[in-house]
Amino acid sequence: MTNALLKPALVAAIAFAPLVLAPAGVPFEKAARDFMAQHGLADKRAEEVDFESVLKGHFVVGRFGAFEVYFPVASLERRAGDFRDCVLALVGAQEKLADWNKPAGHDQKALRADIKLVTDWIKGWRVPAKRSSPRPSAWRPVSGRARNWASRARARSRSA
Repeated sequence: MTNALLKPALVAAIAFAPLVLAPAGVPFEKAARDFMAQHGLADKRAEEVDFESVLKGHFVVGRFGAFEVYFPVASLERRAGDFRDCVLALVGAQEKLADWNKPAGHDQKALRADIKLVTDWIKGWRVPAKRSSPRPSAWRPVSGRARNWASRARARSRSA
């Protein structure tokens, strides 16, 4: 193929590639109906559902520094390791952010101590084989210091 034919062929391939490779789309309505059915709301219309009450009743909530994590209670028993790994990754991301902000000259000793404390606490989470409560006591902070880490981290980020 000569250069004269190659250029138009490449332009056409690039121009029409999105049409050929375009996904069928995300079935949002089906996902919403499935979600509502899983949470006992199949008989209600979406406008009738109070999203905050669904979150409070069906999700474990954790605040880890800058991140607020909602995880479905129904999935905890079989996916607790995934939850723990995700939270560790988020705390690790905040530690990396602190590394990037180190040149700003702020004292990071307290922040680093808090990150280490929370990381150690999360690594100590044990997933019980059978659980009677949707919020395992083993996953609660072991000290007031760990419990208040999120609020202190948010305060430091606002003052920085």
